[in-house]
Amino acid sequence: VRCYRHVCVLQTSLDLLSMGIDVHVCADGVSSQRKFDRSVALSRLATSGAVISTSESLLYQLVVDSKHPKFRALQPFIKENAANSKESELLTF
Repeated sequence: VRCYRHVCVLQTSLDLLSMGIDVHVCADGVSSQRKFDRSVALSRLATSGAVISTSESLLYQLVVDSKHPKFRALQPFIKENAANSKESELLTF
């Protein structure tokens, strides 16, 4: 799993949105030196039309339900990354 700087995510996402492309951003995949900068960038993206979510939420959305053949294979990844998500600050928009 990689984490990308808030500035890169912000600029790329805004460019894609201006081209009419739907943008989904995994908040737990965005980093910054300062939490405030990350929070402002994600808030700006949300108000610009991007969908802000988490990697866990995205994975569950992709497999739809526990009947998906890859559902069990995802569980170790989700458990391993759960601690990281708990450490992220709550975003308010």
